[in-house]
Amino acid sequence: MTDSVTPAARVRRPQTLIGGVTVGLALGLICWLAGTGNWGLAVVVVIVLIAAVAAARQWAWAPLGALAVSAVIPYSLWSVLTGGGDGALLSRVHPATVYVLALVGLGWRPPVTWQELLSERWTRVALILQVLFLLFAAGMSVAERGIRGLPVLVDNYTGPFLLFWMLLSGFRGWPWSRAQAGNLIVLSGVILAVVGLIEGAFGRNPLYESVYGDVPWFPFATGQYRSTITFGAPLAASNALLFALAISPVMVSLRNRIVSASVLVLGIVATGSRSASAIAFLLYPIALIAWGERHRLKVRVRNRRTLALALGAAGVLAMAVASPFGQRVLQRTTTSWESTAVRVLSAAYFAQNVTSYESKGVGLGGSTDVSTAVFGSYITFENPWIMLAVDLGIPLVLLFAATLVATSRAVMADAPVAWAILVGVVALIAFESSYNSFGVRGIAAYLLWASLGFLRDSSSSYRSATAS
Repeated sequence: MTDSVTPAARVRRPQTLIGGVTVGLALGLICWLAGTGNWGLAVVVVIVLIAAVAAARQWAWAPLGALAVSAVIPYSLWSVLTGGGDGALLSRVHPATVYVLALVGLGWRPPVTWQELLSERWTRVALILQVLFLLFAAGMSVAERGIRGLPVLVDNYTGPFLLFWMLLSGFRGWPWSRAQAGNLIVLSGVILAVVGLIEGAFGRNPLYESVYGDVPWFPFATGQYRSTITFGAPLAASNALLFALAISPVMVSLRNRIVSASVLVLGIVATGSRSASAIAFLLYPIALIAWGERHRLKVRVRNRRTLALALGAAGVLAMAVASPFGQRVLQRTTTSWESTAVRVLSAAYFAQNVTSYESKGVGLGGSTDVSTAVFGSYITFENPWIMLAVDLGIPLVLLFAATLVATSRAVMADAPVAWAILVGVVALIAFESSYNSFGVRGIAAYLLWASLGFLRDSSSSYRSATAS
């Protein structure tokens, strides 16, 4: 009787056995760590295991895992899991950054080589500026604050920079992956928006509120609850939903775009953010038209479809304003001046002390110490550009701004520009400039640099995503 098993099958059998044993040992280690109270280390093991699987299978959408981890594990929760209040070393790097580094280290590679990726001049310029910024920021932080500023550097700049390059190379190597990644982001945003609406309706967040700490929006002093979803703060939640709205033009189906964008706008209003709500209202019609995408809607004023779309969009915005969430936003616009006062005082302080930061700063993360001394309580300057100037000095702020512009230019070089998403990216930057965002460790930096990867559109991306 002859053996009908092929040589390839014989090779796969021990590989499958080894893989099964490895997974079993990893699960056992995770259970043991969780059972002994080492929740933070257990999370890290899970993150590395997921990254290993994603790298082994070369999943095109694997980099998006960093955004998912940032959304599920807010920085306040990570501090609790790792005993961050006691200075635990593990709390110094967020799991999203661990995931990105593990994904790269374990061999996730798109079919585009670095030589091909850097063949364009603007791409090389962007990479050089990013490396220079990291080196100068690290050097100044170590010189001024020792290693205390390095967690901000790793979480807010190193990890997001790597995520950008992974998305850019992935979208070029797998042209269809841009549309799939965009659809996945928007779908996730819609789910989070629905959770935010439910949270706002009941005024409770039972899964996360116990780890958010004593903050003004639990409950809101005036009884106006602001949804935080899974992000630890209303503005961080607004940022995430606004990011999904900015990416929504990649969706091919007009019906899906209308539904998704409408839910996202309502979710943003539920967070109670005035600036985010205003930006979402302006961005909403642009997202529906999908300006610059291959499946864009041709706008003709006399076209019944266009008129119906305009009336429907106006109806959604009117409903958002008339809803209880919209009324809370309007009330905050006329009665809540505390956060506005902090931003005005921050600008006034920086204008009076600008000469102190003409050449250098106090090191990454040091701006919070400065603002605490200025305001007399633990509070940030609520402006990431001012915070970055205090941290690193004005020259490095200009270098960071130049890096942002050069990176955007590198994505759009020699390719059709996704104008609707470009407008969304500008809107996202404007919103992130209105609160501490990337001035502190948080999801904002990942959202900003991930959005840049979607600026490049191509007909092949659209054809591959819609082929049937």
